[in-house]
Amino acid sequence: MKNYLRLKDFSIFSQKYVFVDVDELLYIRIFREAGVRIKETWEYAKEGSGLMLIICRTLKKDRDKFEKAVGQIRNGAILMGYRDYDDACRMLQDIEKR
Repeated sequence: MKNYLRLKDFSIFSQKYVFVDVDELLYIRIFREAGVRIKETWEYAKEGSGLMLIICRTLKKDRDKFEKAVGQIRNGAILMGYRDYDDACRMLQDIEKR
């Protein structure tokens, strides 16, 4: 299941994404190991849910590495017991369809 959206951006060098993560911020370790460079991040969480929406900006040349690495967050979240992770991803995909 896809856990990210590529946002419209007018920059020639960078790309904005939004993705679902957990309170433990798995993306930091996963992106570091994959060599994905993040330029900016904004984190949004509903108190008590354990899940977060992360909006970030990365270099366009890292797009393939980013999209491969962000999928690993789902695996970690499920292993950590976040059973509602897929529901949050479905809501994100519903937004994309609008």
